[in-house]
Parts: sequence; structure tokens; C-alpha cells
Amino acid sequence: MSRSRLIGLSLALALAGVAAGAPLACAETMDGMVRDLVPAPALLPAQAAAETSQPGEARAFAERMNPIGSETLGRLAGRRGDSTVVISPYGLGSALHLLGLGAAGEAERSLHGRLLPAGIAAGEQDAGLTALRDQLMGATHDKLQLTLANAVFVPVTASSSPRFIKRARAIFDAPVEAIDFKGAGALERINAWARDATHGLVPRILDEIDPDARFVLANAVYFNGAWETAFALERTAKGPFTRADGTRREATMMDATLPAGFAEIGNLQAVWLPYAGREVAMLVIAPGPGQGPATVAEALQGQSLAGLMAEAHKKRRITPVRVLVPRFRAESSRDVTEALAHLGLAPAFAAPSNYAAINKKKSGPLMVVHRAVLEVGEKGSRAAAVTAVAPERSLSIAPLLAADRPFAFAIVHEPTGAILFAGYVADPGEEPASEPGQPTRPNLRRN
Repeated sequence: MSRSRLIGLSLALALAGVAAGAPLACAETMDGMVRDLVPAPALLPAQAAAETSQPGEARAFAERMNPIGSETLGRLAGRRGDSTVVISPYGLGSALHLLGLGAAGEAERSLHGRLLPAGIAAGEQDAGLTALRDQLMGATHDKLQLTLANAVFVPVTASSSPRFIKRARAIFDAPVEAIDFKGAGALERINAWARDATHGLVPRILDEIDPDARFVLANAVYFNGAWETAFALERTAKGPFTRADGTRREATMMDATLPAGFAEIGNLQAVWLPYAGREVAMLVIAPGPGQGPATVAEALQGQSLAGLMAEAHKKRRITPVRVLVPRFRAESSRDVTEALAHLGLAPAFAAPSNYAAINKKKSGPLMVVHRAVLEVGEKGSRAAAVTAVAPERSLSIAPLLAADRPFAFAIVHEPTGAILFAGYVADPGEEPASEPGQPTRPNLRRN
């Protein structure tokens, strides 16, 4: 079977401030730069928190994260649909949730107003978030690997509240580590964490670090799974791909006929390409037969990807489907601050934002940058996504779904509905330099 590998890495780098708590206990290493892990107070196991959640609570949290990612995707894709965008809705949502644990005042109200399900008050989200994380991790088996990692880095002078340290560890398994942001070892430590968390696929997440940064929050999502039905290499052939503006280019089109979930929603078609075990699938939404190349971009302006997915689910049926998808490499790097501000999150990034639980010093305005890459080939996929929150200064006949015009995709954990990765492909771009989906030796270590 073929394999696909997806990486999501979310990073929050911020000048922020939080209420004083017990001083961090730090032990200097041999280089005098990087300090030991900040010891957290005694914790209940994450499983214990998950057991207190109600049935469906994990899905409720996923359903609040999904629109943030999918609405951001729609804004970034633009009305013309000429820009490729790749994001990780779950990674972005998790980074914002982790940020929310340290927020107070308007920052906390704006974050929790968008992130928390109805009936869940601030401070009551621990069980639901833990249950969602545990369910996602539970999708792992011998042919599918999904791992999630989080970390919080603070300067050695910071005083983080014991409650924040405890909840970050219990919900996200995120240790709080004190490092010297003014020393060269800080940059290497954070980048080393990224290399480990992404199995080496993201060798670094920062090129430099502001010595006055108040904290760095990091989140990584790693996925490596085998398709239920592989694309046969002998069926791959060159074919035309029509861009949203009507111009054409030659692309390498993969071709497979397989039993899959299929839906027609207006002038769009949707197909679910399952991974082994059928708990995770890639959803591809493409223009229907005879529709123009800008059809998906126009649909994303009128409705979010999450909304289109909900419509597709209502009409989903299992049938043999012939699927044409290009072998492609998609990459995007965007400042998503404005897009998130339009979703009601502006107070979370405005000055002075109150993150008094992480570091008591106040912050200036923050910006959010999201960088992602996705490579798709016959044997699978390989992707990386980075989110940075930083100071502003730094049928009897099988239907055919042909993604030979701009299309949207989502990698979905079906039991919870959590969108792990999503994107809009305006142009397949260059082909992957190396074959994605090759097995890698796991090297993720607990930090």
C-alpha cells in the first residue's frame, strides 16, 4: 500500500505577559544557555481528564476549531482563486487553545469566544480538549501513525503560573521549558524540538529569535498513513490542468478507480479517499463536469470549507469512483492576522495583550504567520505547516472526479470530524523533488 505523510507544526512566538506565579526552577546546562525542563506540579493523567468528558464533547471542540481554519482558508484563497493555500486547522486551533490557557481579559474572551463550544465556560475545556487529543492519537495503528506534540518555551526570568504549567501539560502534554533567549543556544534548542517533533521533515522553525520575546509556543502534527487503495504508477500520465484564469499547463495526473464516499453538491463534486482502517480520509472537492476552473474558489467565497464538507456529508454515498489528482507540491506562506481578526480574534493580538499566566511582562501587538507545504505522489503525501504568533516587528458507471482544475482538499479524522490539514490548490506547481510517502524511522522523543 502507498503511504502519505503529513506534518503540521504550529509555533507561537510572542511578546506577552502573564500573572506572576511560582518562579520557574531552572538548571543550567553545560553550555550555559539552555535550561532544564520546568518542573510542572503533580498532574492527573490526561486519560483521567478525558474520562470526565461527555460523549460527543471531543467532536464539539473539533467543530469549533474547523471553521477557524476553513474560514481562514477561504479568505487567503481570494476571490480570483489564483493563489495556492495550505493550512492545518487542527494545528492552528491547538496553538490558539494553548495560547488561550495563558490569556486574560479581552484576549481570553476573544479566544474562548471562538474556540469554546456552547455550554463550556473558560476553565472547563480541559476534559474536552484532552478527549479530542486522545481520540486523534487513538487512530494510530500499524499502517497509520498520527502523533501530536506541544511545548512552551519561556525566558529564564519568567514566572509562569502553576495553573498554566499544569494545564498545558495535562491537556496538550506541553512541558514549559526555560531557556536564555539572549543566547545562541535558545534558537538551536527550539529548532531541535521541531526536528524531533516532525521526524526531521521540518529541520528548523526559526531563523532568528527576538532576545526580548516573552514566550514561544510550539505545536506539531505528524501523519503517516497508507492509502486503503493505492494509485497505480502505470496509470499516471501527463494531462492538462486549467488554472482559475483559464490558462493551461501540463501536469502529471494520477489515476485510480476505487470504492469511496462520493457526493455532488451543486456544481461541485466531493470524494473521500480513505486511509488504511478508514478512520482518516482525504476529502477532495473539485468542479463538476463542464464547470469552470474558478468554481471551487467562488464556492469558498460564499461558504467555508467546513460548510461545504457538511453539505457533502449529507449527500455522501459509497460508489466506485474514478479519481484524477495531480502529483503536486503546494506551498504557501501567509500573514493570517487580518483573516483571524475578521473572525473576532483581533483583541487576542492587539496591544497590550494580557498573557499573564505565561510571563508577567506586557506585550505589544502580535502577528500570526502560517507557512505550509504539501507534496503528493503515488506512494503518498508529505507536508509541513508552521504557525507563528510573534511581535509585529519580528453510479452503474463510476462517476469521474477530475481535479484538473483548481480544487480544495482536507485530511479529516472521521470519528471526531477534526480537520488535520486543508488547502486550495490553484496550480499544482512543481512536482516533488523526491518521492513522498517513504517510511521514516520514528525519532519523536518526549520533551
